Amino acid sequence: MLKTISASRLDSLNDEGQTPLTYAIYTGFYVAVEMLIEAGADPWLKDGNGDTPLSTLVSTMKGTSE
Repeated sequence: MLKTISASRLDSLNDEGQTPLTYAIYTGFYVAVEMLIEAGADPWLKDGNGDTPLSTLVSTMKGTSE
């Protein structure tokens, strides 16, 4: 299903400045993370705060270990 969505939609920003991939990581919806990456979401695209999905994952994981 996600494969039919254009890359520009996969990498669009929401009102919070997050890409779908960044939002999925932030909310812990890792099944969606895998689906978005397989569908072609850009894992290096910075969000409205200048964060990449990887930096969001790292900061999210740091928050859960405290």
